[in-house]
Amino acid sequence: MQYTPTRRAMLAKLVALIAAVIMTLAAAAPVTPVHAQRNRAGIVSEPFTVEPGYFRYFQFTVGDRVTVAGRFRAQGGSGNDVEVYILDEDGFENYRNGHRVQTYYNSGRVTVGTINVTLGSGSYYLVFNNSFSTVSNKAVSARVELQY
Repeated sequence: MQYTPTRRAMLAKLVALIAAVIMTLAAAAPVTPVHAQRNRAGIVSEPFTVEPGYFRYFQFTVGDRVTVAGRFRAQGGSGNDVEVYILDEDGFENYRNGHRVQTYYNSGRVTVGTINVTLGSGSYYLVFNNSFSTVSNKAVSARVELQY
């Protein structure tokens, strides 16, 4: 197909107009910040009780690098305190049998705490410990989640 000089000029103008419209639309498109694009999955979000001499745990699995983030608060007893750990499978088995363990997170004995830990792939346990108390229940409110 042969184009006349007039037709070529019109096609060039049309191509330029289309390119200008595309560039304008691309520049006007909203940009979502990277930090707002995270996926989240809850580990615990409901209040619970940990009886004296016991612990409560929540198991979770990570397929790739992920951040465990959240807050918790304990009430009960004279110290309003709890110990919170993140353990891997071997660590949890050793913990259940009363042995020393390496933790990925260890709050110490506290009333409130913030968790912000990055983990690699594997199975983990979020543990709320009240085994140090012989008398008092601990009412725990916690909101802890996985952030991908």
